[in-house]
Amino acid sequence: MANAHIPKHGFSYPGCYGRKLLTRSCHRSNLFQGVLKRLSQCQYSGLTPFSQVWSKQCFWFVCLLICAVLAVSNFVCAGGELSEVLSFAVKGEVTIFVLPSSGTNAISKSRYTVDFFCANHNWQIESRFEGAAYSATQPPIMTQTGTVQTCKRIADGVRLYTRFQKPEKVDDADNKGVFETASAMPLTFPPIEEFDLFLTWLSLCPSPELPVMGEGKIKRLLGTPLLDNPKNQGTYRAKYLGEERLFLADLTIDNDGVRFKPDGSSFQFSKPFENGFQEFTFRVTETTNFDGHIFPAASEMKRFAPMPRPKSREHVYSVVLGRFRLLSIGRAEKPESLLPTRFVALDTRSPVLKKGVTANYMVTNDEWLALTNDRMKQLVKVVAQEKARPDDSRDYPDRISPSMGRTRQWAIRLLICFSAVVPVGLCGFYFWSKHKQK
Repeated sequence: MANAHIPKHGFSYPGCYGRKLLTRSCHRSNLFQGVLKRLSQCQYSGLTPFSQVWSKQCFWFVCLLICAVLAVSNFVCAGGELSEVLSFAVKGEVTIFVLPSSGTNAISKSRYTVDFFCANHNWQIESRFEGAAYSATQPPIMTQTGTVQTCKRIADGVRLYTRFQKPEKVDDADNKGVFETASAMPLTFPPIEEFDLFLTWLSLCPSPELPVMGEGKIKRLLGTPLLDNPKNQGTYRAKYLGEERLFLADLTIDNDGVRFKPDGSSFQFSKPFENGFQEFTFRVTETTNFDGHIFPAASEMKRFAPMPRPKSREHVYSVVLGRFRLLSIGRAEKPESLLPTRFVALDTRSPVLKKGVTANYMVTNDEWLALTNDRMKQLVKVVAQEKARPDDSRDYPDRISPSMGRTRQWAIRLLICFSAVVPVGLCGFYFWSKHKQK
């Protein structure tokens, strides 16, 4: 301490040893060396003048730091993505109309209450069926009021679960040992045929993952089974709300004149629709503000079909009409799970599995494994190999060869004869032994 210089302000500046350590750690940056050299020349004999510490190196260092911060913030906020995680919960109502070609009275009108949750870039939808009304010409369809469907984004797909209202006469003890099921599908949105879920997703999902195939090309929203059909394609136009471009404002899809049968085969529409027509539209009709962002408050979805005896390609009618209306919006809270603690998964996410084949396993607490997980890879491999066995009569009962059928028939005949002869023989042996004893 004898050689240390103690200024009058009560603290000492590090000597040459400390300055060498700092210089050695920053030797790769001339900018930091310049700043360090400037600071080392300061004499702490009083308040250091600003001009004594400030230099050109410090000035350019601060400028570069400010530019870097601005660049990072602009990069994060670009393309409709927020630097902060968007979290919200919406309660709304959905009405689905099925319309005739006359467009007068709806064939059916179904009502749903929906809850949409979004947090950490994940979404979940719960839809409760409230009832339906039917026209005089349409017989009522057997539906259960109170049925709840929930769809959730998971790794490599979506999860769909349906909970039916339990009849009053059914006791929980009767279902002991019976597991409920949930489906996992290789989609980025709810199944298209579930109009209430799909319309809610289109209205409220930030930066929705549409089935886009390329510039101006999209898979037509005809139904989940047709999404992988190579002939399923159309053109689209999309607009978004505000400068953030978070939510869809308008989506229009035109087909290419190809029509599909229920079995997946296709043929061309007749004139005047051989080159296609407007098949699907979605648009936001009202907006609201929440937490500084523009949200859809009302939206409308339509699916079109050709009119009977058409005169032009614009001669179409709305066969399905869906309307969404926002009731309330607030901060997202983790929704209460409707699923049981353990249930059976019917998983079709893997492209390795053939159409109609599912990987079945148990899921706990609605936690799903990604397809890249080693356990999932092994399970999918085993299921694919098992279903690829053509001679497995358990999985393919209609593929039993004729020789196997004849062998089975003769085996059944011999078993019947043996079953008839053995009791007669035993009775005969019994009476013969009695007669011999006399």
